[in-house]
Amino acid sequence: VYVANWGTRRLAIRLPQDQNDATIELYEYPDAPLSIRHQDESLIIDIYSELEAPDEWEEGSGWMASLAPIRSELMSGDMRSLYLVWLLSVQDGFVPDDAPIEPPPPGLQTLSSAQTQLILFLRLDESLVKAAASFSEELEQDDENMAEWISMLPEEEKNGLLLESANGNGMLVGAELLRRFRQRSREQIEPDQQQKSLCSIQELFDQAETINEKQRELEALQAAERQRRMELEAKAAEEQRLIVLAQRNADEAWEEIEVHIESSAYPTAVRQLKDMHTLAMRDKTSAEFTQHIAALVKRHKRKWSLIKQLREVGLH
Repeated sequence: VYVANWGTRRLAIRLPQDQNDATIELYEYPDAPLSIRHQDESLIIDIYSELEAPDEWEEGSGWMASLAPIRSELMSGDMRSLYLVWLLSVQDGFVPDDAPIEPPPPGLQTLSSAQTQLILFLRLDESLVKAAASFSEELEQDDENMAEWISMLPEEEKNGLLLESANGNGMLVGAELLRRFRQRSREQIEPDQQQKSLCSIQELFDQAETINEKQRELEALQAAERQRRMELEAKAAEEQRLIVLAQRNADEAWEEIEVHIESSAYPTAVRQLKDMHTLAMRDKTSAEFTQHIAALVKRHKRKWSLIKQLREVGLH
């Protein structure tokens, strides 16, 4: 994992040479964020993301641990991470609009934790991921078919795999079996069945925009609901203050306001004056309140901050 403060992010994964599944190369495009190369007995997958003028300083800590499981997922034949990188190629304009679109692998609706972190690492538009997920089938656990497939493996091969597991390579053996089974399952899918999940690049973008629009509408509704609740709470709080204020002696209330003003607690004084004005309007004693406020302004006319706040709430 490589992270730079100027916006560069890079993830390189080394896989065994025999991992050279043709499916991996489907996601590679010229000059795109994904490149694949052979080195010695390994296959190097290089994933690259560039962003000009990032909004904040990038420390880069924590990415290695959160992205590390992607390697074992790829080794077990889970291609969802590479499809996400292909979506980044689409997002950044490396894939032409008329290019053949890769069918989404199953399970885009239920990504692993590492795959979710990869979306953040690549700064991939989540609405584009959701758009692709709408064309993706659900990921099914096909244990029964896998058990049948394993039972049909040659005895010598199965014994070799058991020996590998006994020698401490159980995770590698499990990943290899999963990869081979998934590859076999993909090869058995009929072409007309694959075609059902295909769409155009433009359809992907249109679907992403539809998702964004629905999200904006939802956020607007949520914001309106929050505003309504805040207004109701403010109204209830004001009503409670008015009840308490109505039970108090008026002279004591005015004396308390003077104490707030002398201690420079202008917002508190102004709020209480607003409540007293509301109560005066309700009780039809506004003339008396007007006299009191006029006298107060005259006494404190040099307190510019107080006078300004009184003007802002319409009390002067």
